[in-house]
Amino acid sequence: MTIAALFFEPDLIRCDGASDSAEYLAPFLLQDEDFPHIVPAETGVPRQVLDLMLRIRSELPASSARGKLALKTYMKMLLMQLVNQYASYAGTAETYQRQQQNLERLRPLFRYLGENCGNQVQVREASRICGMSESHFMSLFKRVTGLSFVTYLNHFRIERAQALLEKTEESMADISQQVGFCDQSYFGTVFRRIVGMTPAIYRRRIRNDTLVHQQQPYHMPPLNPVSTTALGPQRNDLRIGEAHVDALFRKVRA
Repeated sequence: MTIAALFFEPDLIRCDGASDSAEYLAPFLLQDEDFPHIVPAETGVPRQVLDLMLRIRSELPASSARGKLALKTYMKMLLMQLVNQYASYAGTAETYQRQQQNLERLRPLFRYLGENCGNQVQVREASRICGMSESHFMSLFKRVTGLSFVTYLNHFRIERAQALLEKTEESMADISQQVGFCDQSYFGTVFRRIVGMTPAIYRRRIRNDTLVHQQQPYHMPPLNPVSTTALGPQRNDLRIGEAHVDALFRKVRA
């Protein structure tokens, strides 16, 4: 089985100043307990979304103005597929507004984590930053992100560690300290549980993969529909994440 996941910052869409930018995020913002997260393969949407994800991947890293424009364009095309798919879903304006309000209450914490990833942040401190009680904070955070605060924080730190492993020559001890793990052994344990391999193996594999991509340029497959049989015997459904997209401060990954 192959799983391709795309995490993105909604500001990529919102920062263009267009008045209708938020509409692209509607399928994420209208999620409630009845939201249908799975888009069946037979709709054709998963195949089209995957093709756009591959286009995004082929543009990374987007260092030029043209590359950044391409990323934003492909992202909007992908989101438009989801907007069309869920156009008939009876999500309510109240759900949308409630999600927005909940997000705004957590935004100071996301900003703090982005600027202070290496600091020790307990639930008490996190709830204080958001201006609410610990119990209310834990309940709200789980409802908005789909994760407990501790689980989210570990994932956030490991994402930062992955970037440092890819782009720097810093030691494992230094990286573990920078992302908030006081003990290198515990850092390795958490990294392996989340990523599926040790930090050292990850660094070696990602650099080997980069070398291969440099030697063999990626060729984008055509956007024409592909038959199900060509994709293998397993189902090729699309799953829309339950966590609110603004809560996923991640790099684009495919």
